[in-house]
Order: sequence, then structure tokens, then C-alpha cells
Amino acid sequence: RALARLNNYLRRKGIDLSLCIAECVLETFQYFVQYFHDWAFVYVGIHGYSFREAGENVTKLFQERGLLIITTENVVGKVLFMITLNVSLMSGMVGLVMASLNKNWFSNMDATEGPVVAFFIGLIAGFTVAQMVASVIGSAANTIIVCYLEAPRQLAIYHPEHSEKLNEAWKQTCTPAVQNLHKIELFPI
Repeated sequence: RALARLNNYLRRKGIDLSLCIAECVLETFQYFVQYFHDWAFVYVGIHGYSFREAGENVTKLFQERGLLIITTENVVGKVLFMITLNVSLMSGMVGLVMASLNKNWFSNMDATEGPVVAFFIGLIAGFTVAQMVASVIGSAANTIIVCYLEAPRQLAIYHPEHSEKLNEAWKQTCTPAVQNLHKIELFPI
């Protein structure tokens, strides 16, 4: 009843309650997206912050560097997902071939069901294993990026050859805006 009365009151004032609720939900969603992401997980692992605190700090790091777009692009994640899909499909094909070669495996099914089941078993098994490996690789790549953004000088001091390779790769793959930031000593070494 209270919400109905509030809704009637707001409508008389020209404000729609559903619009207010949608705006509130959107702001809450934006808050969670801004502070609860994979990059925050990296900061939790490196510094031991709480997840919310880590999200705020890593978002601040990316904003200070002018590289907030990295958090939304997730190129590494997209590439790893494509690899995972390919591994899944290949595993499904292996299951299909194995079922075709060993007719006894699915003898209680008709001729078309057995290979289809084998394909999906291979697909699911391949996806599961590939996703586990990809998540480790993705976390490692995110950690390297965060550490590089946080302390590029330490990398140059202790591992100059890796620093030089990373700087060159960074210059070649980043957008022109990021390249220009790099030219003005964003990461002074």
C-alpha cells in the first residue's frame, strides 16, 4: 500500500516510480561493475585488500594512467575464450571419431544418437578443461598488466629485457591515444 500511495503521489508530481526504480537499479549495477571485476581480484591477491577496496584501488590506478578502457576491453579474455571454444569443438570431434571407431560404446542407442552423445561429452569435457587452463592464464596476464601499471620502474630495474619487450609490445598494440600517453612518459623508466 505504501508503494502504491508513493507511486500515486509521484505521478501527480510528474515523476514515475518505475523510472525512479530503474534509475536506482542502474546506478547499483554501475557501482558493482565499476568495483567488482577481475582486476579487483588481482589486487586482492597482490595486496590483500577487501574486494570492494581492491576494486576501488585498481579502478583508481587505471583512471590515473588513463587506461580505464583496458578494464572493459578484456582482449586477453576474448582470445582465451576463442581458444576454449576451439578446444571444445576439437574435443567434441575427437569424441565423435572415437564413437565412430568403437561402435560398442553406444550399442544401446541407434546409429545417430551414439555419435551425437559422444560429441557432446567431448565438447563439455574439452570446454571444462580448457576453461580451467584459460582462467589461470587470464589471471596471470591480468596480474602482469596490473603490476606493470603499478610499478614499471621495478620491472625495468630487475628485468630490463622483459621491460623493453613489454614496452615495445605496449606501444605496438595500444590505441594512438595510449601511445601518445606513453610518449609523454606515462611510464618513466
